[in-house]
Amino acid sequence: MDKNVKQDIKKLPLDRILINNGYYYDKEKTSQNYKVVKNDNGDKVIISKAQSGDYLYFNPNDDSDKGNIYNFCKNRGVQHQDLLNSSKNIEINQEDKDHISVSKNKSIDEFKEFQAINKDNLLAIRRNIDDELQKYANVKKDNKNNMLIPSFSLSNNMITQVGYTSYLTNPITKDKNGNDYAKPIKQLCYGSKGLEILKSPNLSKIDNIKTVIITESIIDSISYAKINKLDPNTTLLCGTNGQVTKAHKEVLEWINNKIKEPLYILGFDSDDKGVQYDRQIKQIIPQAQIKKSVFKDFNDDLVMANKLKLDYPYSNKEVLQRIQELDKKAVNLNKNIERMSKTDRDKHIEDMKNSDVMLYKEIKSKALYNKQISYALERLEKNYIDINEKMAKLENKKEISRSR
Repeated sequence: MDKNVKQDIKKLPLDRILINNGYYYDKEKTSQNYKVVKNDNGDKVIISKAQSGDYLYFNPNDDSDKGNIYNFCKNRGVQHQDLLNSSKNIEINQEDKDHISVSKNKSIDEFKEFQAINKDNLLAIRRNIDDELQKYANVKKDNKNNMLIPSFSLSNNMITQVGYTSYLTNPITKDKNGNDYAKPIKQLCYGSKGLEILKSPNLSKIDNIKTVIITESIIDSISYAKINKLDPNTTLLCGTNGQVTKAHKEVLEWINNKIKEPLYILGFDSDDKGVQYDRQIKQIIPQAQIKKSVFKDFNDDLVMANKLKLDYPYSNKEVLQRIQELDKKAVNLNKNIERMSKTDRDKHIEDMKNSDVMLYKEIKSKALYNKQISYALERLEKNYIDINEKMAKLENKKEISRSR
């Protein structure tokens, strides 16, 4: 096969070829510029179109699995012609070869027109970052009050803005047909996907950067900075928006080569993907320190500090002590509930439901990846179940007495 044919094959839409071969779109992850496809065997790839017109893919779970259609086939032991035989009706779409550049420029122009975010932004208040957010430049809002963060990639050995991420005040829960998403869509990307970066307006020289925070979401980076009381004038905040891509690595490698001995903090989530991202970034920044949150991520830690009335930074031990306080109250009520007057009993139960049980549910929803806290919550839950059972028995006795 001659060179021209090979080039044409690389310009065929790889996502549509795979759809014709048993793959399907991940509708919650797919965007205008990045098509996410997967199959029932667990194979998942992200596909984009390069400025050359070639369709490229990468596997978010395997750094070595990336390239064009030929690499895709080689890495899976299949022949490209077998894929194409199922896709005979797919033709090259002769779009303007600069469509990616146009989309990128449009999104940057849009971003420039948006207003700076206010301290009273609902999403920022919910996430408890409203005050910290004001310390960093270039955070904006749209007409729906969504929080907008610029994203960057490396071009001609310079970091340049290529798009922005919109963190939604009201996540999208249904598709266009009204069907529920398995998980709500909490952010949307415009332009090209890049590394989210924030810095203080007072941080003008790269040599002044002393700390670089890298997490899955810029919200987590802001939260880490607040929890640890970092100086915004010497801190660079970065977010990878739930994945680690080649573009992210190029920017981080450039930063690592330019800044003199900063402290790198990897604050990825406390789950399996977080561990994977730690490993990927450590390959290019081996001196980076890994920090894990008490709950799933550092924004959870920040929000739960208020709920638990704890000063930050705090540890597992302090959360466990707070749970033990709830448990002690539940044990005491469990022992004495049958001896209480109806008035006292009803008051204690009402207080427990409106305060302790609500706090227990908050902690439980955030503690999925913390075995120690989850185990302590199991004991607390057992006491709540015992109390409910005793209350049911007392009510049953009351009904029997009335019937007599």
